[in-house]
Amino acid sequence: MVPARSFRIALPRSYPIDRILGYLGRDAASLTVRVDGQSFALGLWIGGTPALLRVDLAAGEVEATLESRRRLPADAEDQAREHLRRLLGLHIDPEPFERHVAASPRLAPLVAGRLGLRIPQTPDFFDGLCWVILGQQITLAFAYTLRRRLVERAGTPAPGGLFTPPTAEKVANLEIEELMGAQFSRRKAEYLIGAARLIVGGELDLEGLAASSPREVEAALLAVRGLGPWSAHYLMMRAFGFEDCVPEGDAGLVRGLAQFFNLPARPGPAETQELMRPFAPYRSWATFHLWQSLKDSP
Repeated sequence: MVPARSFRIALPRSYPIDRILGYLGRDAASLTVRVDGQSFALGLWIGGTPALLRVDLAAGEVEATLESRRRLPADAEDQAREHLRRLLGLHIDPEPFERHVAASPRLAPLVAGRLGLRIPQTPDFFDGLCWVILGQQITLAFAYTLRRRLVERAGTPAPGGLFTPPTAEKVANLEIEELMGAQFSRRKAEYLIGAARLIVGGELDLEGLAASSPREVEAALLAVRGLGPWSAHYLMMRAFGFEDCVPEGDAGLVRGLAQFFNLPARPGPAETQELMRPFAPYRSWATFHLWQSLKDSP
């Protein structure tokens, strides 16, 4: 083990620590992240080297320690900071959205009790893509199970008994039948391995897309077999950090809209778009608050 590196990140005064810990600990059996009280640890890649980031959260500050069994690159701390800022949603400011809804008596109740809420981002783009494909048309609990099985086959051991998320290279080397033996449907296995092979082959550059416009990113993602409008917008929201996405057809979104607007039934696609229109250009934030509102309901 090489010497650990420690650093601190300031947290906004209103940062919702309990919510981020709840999000990170949503799969208690996760192989890549472990929550313990006000702390968590996660496996991650730093310059192609598997590492472990231990994080202690307290009011106003994050204290993080980066560990690895192998030598890390000179910019390891900068990379770890960026990973952590993404994970904590610190690189996108919620205040413009909060001011936007505060100006409307009809919309303002959406953020009541949740001021300062952040949208956590996946540590890297391929990890987000994996989550999107794994989560299509199955329960969240089964998506967690498939995620663990994918990590067992394509993750890399990190310090602390955790694993790093699978890389595109590792997933591209899997066979469809291997994943089907782990209860993946054939289509899900094909989509996941196919997307990984596009990345390895240079046909899909997720990192390069980060500098593109939302419209360009959406078009590139929709061209990938297995990614539809819901997948594209979810990935744009949770991995690329775009603030005006509507993952149309999302079950939680339509339930949240029906509850928030006191509708007699869940809205269809056209009504969903119409109900979300007043939240533009911050519809990603509205979506995330609507999801959270379901958890906050008695």
